[in-house]
Amino acid sequence: MTEQDQEDIRWYLEDFLQFPRDPAPQIGARVEQRLIDLGEELFRSIFHANDDTRDLWAVWRDRIDDTPVEIVTSVEAATAIPGELIRDPKTETPLALHAPAFIRSQPQTARQPQLPKTRSSPIRILLVICRPSGRNDVPFRSVASQLLRSGKIGKVKSVGSVH
Repeated sequence: MTEQDQEDIRWYLEDFLQFPRDPAPQIGARVEQRLIDLGEELFRSIFHANDDTRDLWAVWRDRIDDTPVEIVTSVEAATAIPGELIRDPKTETPLALHAPAFIRSQPQTARQPQLPKTRSSPIRILLVICRPSGRNDVPFRSVASQLLRSGKIGKVKSVGSVH
């Protein structure tokens, strides 16, 4: 993915729904199409990497509903290649929606992962907390306090809640 792809995806996931007025819908549609294109490119690079070999997808296609998918990459590669986008161009279906489990792992899990170096921008973490009883549940900050205590997060911004 290019830096522009990464910025477009960040905008799409973080800003698009907050600013839905023109020209955002047109930009959003372009980014959605790019996500589809990236997923199909990933699919072809994995399952059809070499025309001289057998079609790996033809062997696996009928077993996908019963086969967990595990992507083993370095932390840096995991942030650069969105494996969750992998999709079969023929059925237009994302692989992650059919596999019973879609897992990311690091090849050397016994070691502390080396996080990719970031630019001056902050690291954004999406924390989804289930609070079905709303205000009667444990407060958001209580759940997120472990992250705050770690000292790796400077401030927490609560975007909103869904009821």
